[in-house]
Amino acid sequence: MNRHPIDQRTPTDGGRLRAFYAIASKGEGDDAPGRVSRSLHERPTTRDGFSRLGAYLRIARGRTT
Repeated sequence: MNRHPIDQRTPTDGGRLRAFYAIASKGEGDDAPGRVSRSLHERPTTRDGFSRLGAYLRIARGRTT
C-alpha cells in the first residue's frame, strides 16, 4: 500500500542545519548567540530546589510554620 502524497516528504538540501552551524560558528563578540547560549548551558546548577522540596513536604504534612 502506498503512502498518502502528503506523508511523502521531498528531500531537503540541509538548509536548517547549515543555518544552525552558521549561527553557532559566527560571533567574536561577547553578545554572540553561540557564546550566550553556551554560557547558559555551562553555568553551574543551583541546588535551592531541595529546600523548596522540604517546604512542600512540610506543608503536605500539615505543618505550616
